[in-house]
Amino acid sequence: MGADGLTAFERRRNELIARNLRRMEELQLPGLSSSLTALSGVQSKGRARPSGRDLSRAPKKPRDTPPPRQSARVRGQAADSVFAAGIAHEGAGGLVQLVDGTAMQQGPPEPKVRHPPGPLPFTSENATPVDDAAFLDSLRSIVASPGSSGRGPVRAKDVPRLRLAECDVVKLTREGTTAMAFHTSVAGGLLLAAADKQGNLALWRPEWGSTHGDGGGGGGGGGAKGEDAFSGLVHFKVHDQFISALQWLGPAAPHCLVTASYDGSCRMLDASVGTFTLVGGLPEDVEISAMSATADGSILYIGDNEGGLSRVDTREGAGPVAAAITAHDRKVNCVHVEPGAQTLIATASTDSAVKVWDARTFGGASKSKPLHTFDQRKSCHAAYFAPDGSQRLLSTAFDDTIRVWDVSSTSAPTSSHSVLIKHDNQTGRWVTPFRAVWGPGADWIGVGSMRRGVDVYAADNGKQLATLQSEFMTAIPSRVCAHESLPVLAAATSSGRIHLYRC
Repeated sequence: MGADGLTAFERRRNELIARNLRRMEELQLPGLSSSLTALSGVQSKGRARPSGRDLSRAPKKPRDTPPPRQSARVRGQAADSVFAAGIAHEGAGGLVQLVDGTAMQQGPPEPKVRHPPGPLPFTSENATPVDDAAFLDSLRSIVASPGSSGRGPVRAKDVPRLRLAECDVVKLTREGTTAMAFHTSVAGGLLLAAADKQGNLALWRPEWGSTHGDGGGGGGGGGAKGEDAFSGLVHFKVHDQFISALQWLGPAAPHCLVTASYDGSCRMLDASVGTFTLVGGLPEDVEISAMSATADGSILYIGDNEGGLSRVDTREGAGPVAAAITAHDRKVNCVHVEPGAQTLIATASTDSAVKVWDARTFGGASKSKPLHTFDQRKSCHAAYFAPDGSQRLLSTAFDDTIRVWDVSSTSAPTSSHSVLIKHDNQTGRWVTPFRAVWGPGADWIGVGSMRRGVDVYAADNGKQLATLQSEFMTAIPSRVCAHESLPVLAAATSSGRIHLYRC
């Protein structure tokens, strides 16, 4: 150790540090590092982030704290003399054998309730009673003006002009969105219904503030303004499991919405009554994986996890399931009633087949013979008829194809398709499988894209028209729907965010 109190190693270390500092100053590295840090801060401020705006700001409710659990010994209670000696054996059916030889028969356990029983009131989880009443009144107004005409739907030529604004990105469902649909009427502005994986249903009117004053009834009741004002979004817990389908009914019942769930139930919201009514006559112990209703809601066609297809008559006094068949070997992923004459039913299944059935002979002698069977190489998740009555069928499958089939002729080959579109449908584990949908005029096809956008194709030749992308859509949209009479397209992600593209 030298006079400076340092060892030879420490002196050598200090010399190297001083030499490196001199070299850094000669290369002007400290100034370059600070400039890069400042540039990085500017870029991070300008980067688009997912919108955290959630219209479902629920008022905090006080929770009743239950008393702590205590054993009978701690509570000072004597042990049960019957079981004091101990249990020797517990058998099936509730039979208990005690150590002293006594046999006891316990009652059967209470059956587990799969879904909420009976009708549910129109009482949301996030809004006040005043706001719920105002929203319900807006739904009832649809009855007086069904099918109101708007500025016209999105046409193929309009697709490239669709744009997404930051204010049109909203956290609508609490979990990943599984189904959504616009109401066809424009009375009172847009009306969008969306459902998620946990049985939650959201109803949203984006223009609520402009059509009902500043916030309507207010989140705190009675005309509240500002951050707590009601924004036209209500949440309901109508099912206990994954909602597999929802549908607004046609002009005969424009105020009704039907939902179906894996919990084995279907519910019908009737705004004129203000309740979510439980549909009766459904098959027992099934998981409803798909559903489609006729325009007036009198008949529901239900697909299940075992490949079954059932027809249910919802009219009062109709009785149990009208007819049921085994349509597929595996789960039915989609059911759709042809919107024109409503005489055809399409089903898509995990067994890779798309089938078309005749509703007029459903359940009869030829119930096991579909009119058409289209085989695809992998699981098929959607099959939708064109809305223009042309009886074209649009399918989406995991073989990375989107196909358009012509089913207008009963003599058409079972393997023919008029349009074939190659598309990446490998959504993986965390993204809900894609489902291609028709545009309102049946002149374009929209489907989610793994590039965080919406791919749009011409329906007649499969040519790609556009990919709708935006810095405000930061996840993969798996569900797409377009308004029937307004130039608006909605895209939903597995995070529950809805994105409204407008012209």
